[in-house]
Amino acid sequence: MDFRHEIRWIHRARNPKFGARVGVRAQSRLSHRVPREYGPNVATDPAELLARIAADYAPRARELSAALVGQIVDEQPELKRDQSLVDSLTASVEDNISAVLRVFEVRPDRDAISAPPAAIEFARRLAQRGVPISSLLRTYRLGQAGFQEAMIVEVAKAGLDPQTVADVAAELSTVAFDYVDRLSEDVVAAYQQEHDNWMRNRITARSARVMALLTSARVDVADVEKTLGYRLGQTHVAVIAWSDDTAPGVDRLSRLERSVTQLAEAAGSSRAPLFVTPDESTVWAWLSGASTTPLEIGVPDDDTVWVAAGDAAVGVDGFRATHRQALQAQSLALAADLDRRARVTQWSQVGAIALMCADRESLAAWVQETLGNLAADDEGMSRLRETLSVFLTTSGSYTASAQKLLLHKNTVQYRVRKAEEALGRRLQERRLDVELALQACHWLGSAVLRPASVPER
Repeated sequence: MDFRHEIRWIHRARNPKFGARVGVRAQSRLSHRVPREYGPNVATDPAELLARIAADYAPRARELSAALVGQIVDEQPELKRDQSLVDSLTASVEDNISAVLRVFEVRPDRDAISAPPAAIEFARRLAQRGVPISSLLRTYRLGQAGFQEAMIVEVAKAGLDPQTVADVAAELSTVAFDYVDRLSEDVVAAYQQEHDNWMRNRITARSARVMALLTSARVDVADVEKTLGYRLGQTHVAVIAWSDDTAPGVDRLSRLERSVTQLAEAAGSSRAPLFVTPDESTVWAWLSGASTTPLEIGVPDDDTVWVAAGDAAVGVDGFRATHRQALQAQSLALAADLDRRARVTQWSQVGAIALMCADRESLAAWVQETLGNLAADDEGMSRLRETLSVFLTTSGSYTASAQKLLLHKNTVQYRVRKAEEALGRRLQERRLDVELALQACHWLGSAVLRPASVPER
């Protein structure tokens, strides 16, 4: 993920209410010594006046830093919970205050300004702990607003006319914003690089653990659970999501994970899914459930996402078994015609056919031998196959079949009779084989059917 576009959020500090709120609270923490008066003869050139104020303020920089750190921590509780982050923040604020005061004194070229080492280290620490970059940017907004308010207080003590005060305030704002803008380029880049490295290492470690868990009979359950942040003793439902979209790999994976997370929430999964990314267009996931009752996996909102799911299973062995089922369900989905492929393929619905897909050529030959002319890939035979399949699943009831298909009972009777003729034998002969072959036709379509122009041999 690229965080650089968020840099400009720093300019929200131009909001005068924001600056005043932070600055006043920060100033209340300071015990100022009364500075020397600049007097009526002080130079009123804004840059020169700010240079003198910065030089005079330098001995009190640590006081302002402490006040700003207190304000930032109060505003961002996620930092307060980790003392090492507070220590790193303190070092960063102290170095930044010293650096920006020096900028007002000597006015270096913008290209000569760089983030202090402590600021870079603070950005890295946040990335390592998974703290969002919004917290880093808010830290700088709070710090900048507080610093500017403190400087305005010093300007007010100079006894200048209102127009000069306005000119000095404008100069203060311009230089402070320019400093923070330049600084933010460095800290955001440091955060992003560390975040990417951290995520890469975490994903690599997680993938290695999952692969070992799937292939090794003996595992240290406690160690694996610690690495994955996922309990193995619970009920699992494996899900595989993939996409044929041509979007960049990172965007594709993000959309896949988002889709699976939404499906998990809709299905009532009790915790966040465990994700592994075997390639840039596929995610493996495990959803946790409270019982072995099958989770109802809905259709993803994203119409470029396909899903295959295993049955609910318990423990380490169940973790492996449900994933195997999801893989086999995916294989069936990938073997089907694209226009017939279901958006969600669940093992509970296709288990037997999925196992038969291991040898697709033999499966197609068996389907065509079992169904005879009924295996022809044309519209007429497709209607007969659909009617016969419903007739068999309703225990041979013409009335129930007619209701389900929204047809007249006589139409169902006619189609069943024509289907028997296409089979070349009575329906009761090899009935189970016929039902299974019809299911294969339903899920796989042309992959197992005989082209309409090719007669039965």
